[in-house]
Amino acid sequence: MGEISPGLVETEFAAAHMKSRSDASRLYRSNPTLQAADVTRAVLYMVMSPPHVEVHDILVRPTAQKF
Repeated sequence: MGEISPGLVETEFAAAHMKSRSDASRLYRSNPTLQAADVTRAVLYMVMSPPHVEVHDILVRPTAQKF
């Protein structure tokens, strides 16, 4: 079993956490983000690896993430 640690992913989480869709939109406009499909590819890589390959950790970040 492994772990996938994504950077900033554009989801509904920011709007719910900030309690403001406009603040979330500003956050996503001002920072590079991953899309859900980017994280999905990491998950697929992990679970589709052959039995002799053990993937422990995958760190996925946007190339220019500031924080």
